[in-house]
Amino acid sequence: LISIKTTTQPTSCVVNNGSIQIQGLSSGAAYNVSYKVDGTTVVSSVLGADINGDISITGLSAGSYTDIFVKSNTTNCSSNLVSATLVGPTAPNAPVIAAQSFCGTATVGSIVVPINANVEIKWYTSATGGIALSSTEALSSTTYYAEAVDVSTGCISGTRTPVSITVNSLPAEPIATDVSFCGATTVSSLSATVNPGEQVRWYISATGGTPLNATDVLTTRAYYAEAVNTTTTCTSASRKVVN
Repeated sequence: LISIKTTTQPTSCVVNNGSIQIQGLSSGAAYNVSYKVDGTTVVSSVLGADINGDISITGLSAGSYTDIFVKSNTTNCSSNLVSATLVGPTAPNAPVIAAQSFCGTATVGSIVVPINANVEIKWYTSATGGIALSSTEALSSTTYYAEAVDVSTGCISGTRTPVSITVNSLPAEPIATDVSFCGATTVSSLSATVNPGEQVRWYISATGGTPLNATDVLTTRAYYAEAVNTTTTCTSASRKVVN
């Protein structure tokens, strides 16, 4: 009679590295080994028993292995049937990622994802199948699908998470002309034209800095007007200088 001696559980979803060891055979003898995995019959190549009368079936994936038996190459006799179950590593959960919005242009690498040292997020344009997107792929306003991949086992989440991405256009630079004032006045006296749904912010630099308050007193210098969309909060790519 043969029996299961040991099993080695698979540690990867990419490489089949599980094994089943059978005992109760003749030392050094050759056998044909047959079995079913998840109901499908598999016939291995001829395997030889070691000095202890054991045979190891290697390169196995996770699954239910039933009707395992050996047939002697010498006597043509078949053994009894045995069974074993191999359990693979646990797949990661589908990632939890909220809808996100961007201004102007953005790439797949711009999407904010949960930080997990053992999990990589791959992005697709479909819920199943397809090719993973490059991190440099330009985003558009659509739904993308996030798949979690365990970097140590190669296992992937059972489902992909749909994530709504919106890429908003930038406001145009404000229209304004140079202006002069008599006596003291404030930022609220400055004027620039923007499109409906936008407002103007004033700065003392072409980039960066903090928006001026409407009550800030003006001095003789250059000021810079920036358009801001009041719904998306996207700002113009450049500021209009007003002297």
